[in-house]
Amino acid sequence: MLWLFIKESIPLQFLVTALVGIIFWLLGWSAIAIMAFVFTLELLFFKANTNVADDVVFSKDIFNLIKKEGDQLRVGMEVGSIKNIKLIKLWQQDEHGHIALTLNAHSSVRYKFPNNQYHPLLDWFKANLPEVELVTAYRF
Repeated sequence: MLWLFIKESIPLQFLVTALVGIIFWLLGWSAIAIMAFVFTLELLFFKANTNVADDVVFSKDIFNLIKKEGDQLRVGMEVGSIKNIKLIKLWQQDEHGHIALTLNAHSSVRYKFPNNQYHPLLDWFKANLPEVELVTAYRF
């Protein structure tokens, strides 16, 4: 959980590393037990955050990635049951279309693609997945 807050900032990474070093220096071996306990709690309570990718993947042709296979939807390498998909977010931002959806409890996908594929993709979802709620918007 802490890494999500400091992964983009080198000064924060330095401060956290320095703080851990000072704790080890002051407390000795008991600091190792404390750190092991804290990391165990982080793994147990914030495990859901480790399965979600925050990165958006760019695709030149989004239609090469999205396929309906019976009652399954394949997006890239990820597969999920269509009945488990509650919401698909589609939006345009800058010169790209974006898609974000959760396929199952362990996998969510986020892609951006050329803007000229936005409306055909929207039509594809309306035709092939009418039972899934589509949220569409334009973001600046």
